[in-house]
Amino acid sequence: MSVIRDLRAVVRPSSRVSLRKDTSTSYDTCHRSADATSLSSGVREPGRARRLLAASTAPLRSKTTRPAVSQHLARLRLAGLVSTRKEGRRVIYSLRDGHLRRVVAEALNLADHRRNVGVARAGSVPRGVLELLREMTKIFKSAHLDFALAEVLPEAAKLAEAADVFLERGAFDASQARRYLSAAANAGLVLRLHGDQFTEQGAVPLAIELGARSVDHLEATGPDGIAQLAASDVTGVLLPTAALFLDRPMPPARALVDAGAFVALATDFNPGSSFTESLPLVCSLAATQLHLSPAEALVATTVNAAHVLGRADRKGRIAPGYDADLTLVDAPDWRYLAYHLGHDHVAAVVLGGERAELG
Repeated sequence: MSVIRDLRAVVRPSSRVSLRKDTSTSYDTCHRSADATSLSSGVREPGRARRLLAASTAPLRSKTTRPAVSQHLARLRLAGLVSTRKEGRRVIYSLRDGHLRRVVAEALNLADHRRNVGVARAGSVPRGVLELLREMTKIFKSAHLDFALAEVLPEAAKLAEAADVFLERGAFDASQARRYLSAAANAGLVLRLHGDQFTEQGAVPLAIELGARSVDHLEATGPDGIAQLAASDVTGVLLPTAALFLDRPMPPARALVDAGAFVALATDFNPGSSFTESLPLVCSLAATQLHLSPAEALVATTVNAAHVLGRADRKGRIAPGYDADLTLVDAPDWRYLAYHLGHDHVAAVVLGGERAELG
């Protein structure tokens, strides 16, 4: 039994999985472990044109992808947004701030005089500027994807186990994500997605179509997405600390479990939206905000998380033949993992049967 679909079964006496008061378990962090083995391709849309342009520097400098992005460079040069200089045999493409200001000013004039859309109040953005920024965003996403597929993926596939793409408004769209993930699958990588964090943009259907191992976030997943996941083998990885940190609605954990979907929990440990490594905190939020039982939260952070990482045959549970990787908890009841908010319950860690030093 590599993954548990019906988390509700863990609290029933007749269940094959019994979580008693004295049960110890190994803690496999879905995101923390995956960081070392997953190739990430997510790029967020910068809020300013300057940062947006700067994000494209690496792919535009690349010799390998230069033919693939030549049309993008031509458009950028035509717009006066980049300049070139030589350093030895290399041609370096860089930003031209003065020209950027000129192009934006022209967009302002176009919006003001030809479309009667002026800057009448603070914070308003003329349509011409928005169109310019959208076009630049489209160009740079395409250039970044060309760069990732041509230069990053072939080398990363030698080291990584999985590929992950962020499918969301302002990041990659469904067609771009499909292109990237298809190439990653051809390179022998397991597929994962981050999606439905803010809006539904097709992450769940794409994950199912491509046979992805998981789709992470799901804060914005509606009834149709829940039903689709429940009918599939794709695991929904829920990240309640990210929703808390960004003041977003919590993912529909109870609805997913009740519908029969595979569910795992993780920290989403990253410096931008979930700066925490604490799985006990995730368990607390799962119990108080996601309406899961402590037993369901425990299985979602161990057995099912190990499945997402492709290690369910040797990690995630205490059983004969499994790795002796254990977390020993100093608490009067195992449910304190979810009950005692923010407390460090770890008394000792055992790795490979040997006690590990903490700190």
